[in-house]
Parts: sequence; structure tokens; C-alpha cells
Amino acid sequence: MIAAFNFWNEVNHEQSKGSSRYRVLKKFGNNGIRNRDSEGKEQDSSDLKASNTSTIDLNDRPLGYERADLGEPMTEKPFNRLAYSPEILEFIKLIDRWKKSEDWFKSRGMPWRMGALLDGPPGTGKSSFAKAIAQEHDLPVHVYDLSTMSNREFTNHWAHSLSCAPCEVLFEDMDRIFDANRNIKVPPNGQALTMDCILNCISGVQPADGILLLVTANDKSKLDTALGVPDETGRSTRPGRLDYVLHFGKPDTAAYT
Repeated sequence: MIAAFNFWNEVNHEQSKGSSRYRVLKKFGNNGIRNRDSEGKEQDSSDLKASNTSTIDLNDRPLGYERADLGEPMTEKPFNRLAYSPEILEFIKLIDRWKKSEDWFKSRGMPWRMGALLDGPPGTGKSSFAKAIAQEHDLPVHVYDLSTMSNREFTNHWAHSLSCAPCEVLFEDMDRIFDANRNIKVPPNGQALTMDCILNCISGVQPADGILLLVTANDKSKLDTALGVPDETGRSTRPGRLDYVLHFGKPDTAAYT
């Protein structure tokens, strides 16, 4: 189905008004699946180029529909349809200031990047928040399926995200893939993505300019403190990786006013 969407978009793509950059790209690896080359010889997935990216352009029409069938795109601001706590609303303003401050960061030799942990139980709006941020700032979203990636595949995908900056990178349900720094989704061939590889990419020698990194988790206690979790004061343990920690709970009365 994803391949069909991609083919349809390639053949029938129509530029939307304003040439919007917003689109969702799913980035995944082979997770130890063995493949055969053109001569029938087996290749290990770690030797293959990590180019597995599925692009679902949300401005294009799905299979079986014409654009007119779907109506006009919504012009309402994405956050006008969502209810969040005052703390999260303040963070939305902070992202807006960050997005407009590229020259300020670079003129001071500071990396123009930002990271945040979105913590809370399922169904509290973490993924909707990530989508709305990207729509609000017209950013492409790179959604990483970390459980399917080796270190090499992650590194290649990260390099591609850097080449697309400014963009939003989303790691969903991190606590279901890692227990602290241990990958609990190890594939049969043992070539699992390591936390060290992730940390080296997101805050390594090569600056991650233009990357807005959002990581979601249902249980932040399972995350590695080296990634960035709240300390006893509520601040991140690792600014420069995940600079901020936002809790998504059930909206209270203030969120609806």
C-alpha cells in the first residue's frame, strides 16, 4: 500500500499553493532480514544501503480519489483544534522563537537545534502535538522506526534528515524499544541499534542544525538519563540532546478555555 501511495505521488504530484514542505516520511531498516542480490546470493541487511524511506505526501490525493473529492485543505491553525496545558502552550511559543532564531544561534557559534521529550500515557496527544508543530512551521516530519534499524541504517537515515533540515525528527515510543541503554527489540541476527549510536548522531561532532527532535514515551523512567529525562527539579538531565521535558496528561479545565 505504501509503495502504491509513493508511485501515485510520483506520477500525479501537483504542487500545492505556497509549495508546502510539510509531509511525513517513514524511515525504517531491514532488522536482520536477509536479502538476495541479482545473482541469488544472500546479503545481510547491514550491507545494504539504508535508503528505506516511505514518503506519504499528505497534500496529494490517496488512491481511488480525486482531489475534489477530498475538499479544500483546512486553513485553520492546527493548534486551534487541540487542547493542551498552559505549560505545553508556552513550549509552543518557545519552538516558534527557536524556529525564527537561526541567525542568532549561528552568529554565536551555537548549534541551531532543539530537542524535547514528550512524556505521558497513551492517547494524551503526544503524536498529535508532533504533527501540529510540523504543520504550524511547515516542516517535513521524519518518523524513525527504531526497532527495525541497525547502527548503519540509523546513521544513514540521520544524515538524510540533516540534508533536509530544517525538519522535525520523531522517535515514537522510545520506552518500548530501549530499557535505559539496552535495546529490547534485538533482531535474530543481533544487529540491533545501540543507544550509543543514537547519542553520537544527535549530539556528535557534526552539528544537527535545523533539527527539531521529538521523542515520545509512555514511561520516562525506562529511558537512559544520557538521552535526557527530568531530574529532581523537572529539568532535563542532558540539555543539548533533549533540552526540555513535557508531560502530557489528561487535559484539565484550563486546557479547554
